[in-house]
Amino acid sequence: MRTWLDLEARFRALIEPLKFVRLDIQWGAAGEYWRVVGPGAAPTAIRQFEVLCGVGGRLLEHSLDPSSALGKELLAERDPTYRWYRLLHKAGHGVENGLHGCQTDAQGNFAGNIFTATINNVAEVSANQCLELHVKYPVHDARRWYERVYDDYGREIVIGSILAIITAIIGVAFG
Repeated sequence: MRTWLDLEARFRALIEPLKFVRLDIQWGAAGEYWRVVGPGAAPTAIRQFEVLCGVGGRLLEHSLDPSSALGKELLAERDPTYRWYRLLHKAGHGVENGLHGCQTDAQGNFAGNIFTATINNVAEVSANQCLELHVKYPVHDARRWYERVYDDYGREIVIGSILAIITAIIGVAFG
């Protein structure tokens, strides 16, 4: 996948299989946790979603300016899947803030706050996020010009060359 539109189509294909799947988020004093959960979803569909999130996290490396505030924040995350989750949370589309609580130590003293949030319909939210990224942060193609030509037209060039050689041989033989 080279563009946000490619990734958007893959997320859209998962909307129905992951209709009731959500991304649960917890952060604060007890650490940070991300979990994709939901009833009735096939584990393979959830795994595909997680892999696509990793692809999205990698594409962010080729679209965000690393010196921008958003780029610094998101690209500091080493795991591309968590980078995507962090983007969804930061963008706020579909985010529902949940309960928050306080952590205490063994003696009952305050040890920090714990916050939770949920993103429902996470496949659809991800697909829509791709559309927004396509407009605001298009993916910069890092391939050299000849790599792009080969990747985009290589098969056609090879087949065309073979047909030209065959035509030339037939022309010489019967000409």
